[in-house]
Amino acid sequence: MRLIIKIKNLTKKLLILKKIFILKNSLIKLIFVSNLEKVVKNKEIQNGQLINKEDLKENIVFDFK
Repeated sequence: MRLIIKIKNLTKKLLILKKIFILKNSLIKLIFVSNLEKVVKNKEIQNGQLINKEDLKENIVFDFK
């Protein structure tokens, strides 16, 4: 399952998500890339697909079991 969040209003959304994930006690893999040119070392997700680089520049992508 994948949840994609736009960077706009990011902090508020992350706090809400953090609470939800802690309550559900889910194992999550968080991949974050700011709009600066950061590189994600491990772009491979659990189902073997690669995350779109353009998505990473504008979004936060949550992949969890």
